[in-house]
Amino acid sequence: MKHLPNILTSIRILMAGVFACFFMEDNYTACCVSFGVSMLTDILDGALARAHGWVSDLGKILDPVADKVTLLVISICFYRAGWIPQYMMIAVIIKESIMMLGGLIMLRCHAVAYADTFGKAATTLFSTSIVMALIRELNFSPFLTRICSASTLVFGLSVAFSFVALVHYGRTQFAQRKA
Repeated sequence: MKHLPNILTSIRILMAGVFACFFMEDNYTACCVSFGVSMLTDILDGALARAHGWVSDLGKILDPVADKVTLLVISICFYRAGWIPQYMMIAVIIKESIMMLGGLIMLRCHAVAYADTFGKAATTLFSTSIVMALIRELNFSPFLTRICSASTLVFGLSVAFSFVALVHYGRTQFAQRKA
């Protein structure tokens, strides 16, 4: 059972590919389900690991990798479909590249950066923008479609918050390592 969090995280990585396959087929209902499964595994893996003392070095690496794979795969899908502009895609790539480089440096120093309020806000906005974009495409009702047409704006806010989180991580995590 102690490996369950890492299994869940691995499932989340696989779900990014499942999402992309459904997205390429314009099956947005299946995209919603696959993204829901992905988010559920994201919530459960950390909760189980902390609650039962199953936190592992592998999990500390796999979890942020799963986050980045999910973010990049969905961002690429949205960009290719014309749902987000090129500058947002470039911003995501730059930010995630910096985060990966920072993560590798911290890993080399045997340190782990933990999500804080800014990072959680960015993730919440990102998840909300995904659901909004998919609901918009499903055309449940004119009212929902109109509300969800703001998905690109919410995606942009998630990118902005992710840069705030990046700066905050840099100031708190690297400053602590130097002290």
